[in-house]
Amino acid sequence: PTEYVDGNRVVHIGDREFIRVKLNEDDDYLDSAHIFIDIETSVQYLYVVNYNRAAMTVIVDADGKPILYEGELK
Repeated sequence: PTEYVDGNRVVHIGDREFIRVKLNEDDDYLDSAHIFIDIETSVQYLYVVNYNRAAMTVIVDADGKPILYEGELK
């Protein structure tokens, strides 16, 4: 069964769980951007898909520290 937190899908990557927040409104998954929030650490990642390519990177502040999600995750 698919899990959701506040309407956002829970995604499993390896042994980690992330909340996926879609940034663009269209339904085209092959050309989309998402924020993935690590449920355990609250670290936020930018995930971008463009047809047959995808990239995921941690989001950092001006000092290079990971940006943490400050809301409730469960």
